[in-house]
Amino acid sequence: MAQTRDWIIVASTPEAAMGVHRSTLRHDGRLAYASVLMGTFRPETFADGSVVHYYISKEEFDCEARSRTERSVLMFGPSANAVGPMPDLETDYPVRPGSIYENILIAVCDGVSGLGGGGYDRPLDAIEGERTKRLLGSLPVTD
Repeated sequence: MAQTRDWIIVASTPEAAMGVHRSTLRHDGRLAYASVLMGTFRPETFADGSVVHYYISKEEFDCEARSRTERSVLMFGPSANAVGPMPDLETDYPVRPGSIYENILIAVCDGVSGLGGGGYDRPLDAIEGERTKRLLGSLPVTD
């Protein structure tokens, strides 16, 4: 399978990085759809012993109402193996001003100009790349 370098990190905090897969972005009027990546710099371990490094969600953004709906979310472990889906989806979330999700909403609704620059082939590479960038820029990283 051809590598696309389409995973773009849009924003990060000391704990996590979030991005979008460029080739999944599409618009339909005031709605935008994309695959969204959320990866923690410190893997999460659940009660059943499963380790999750990142999540990929299929999301719908209402660019006018400034809200998002997660249509599906998969959790992935250290070798890009799917750990499982997250239950209880289809919830409409308002996007709070100043939140990391506001950065995602702006990038997705703006489209091409909001998702420019170099990308990564794999989600885990995108997360690790952002972690390294933060460390080199003397920004805090929780790991």
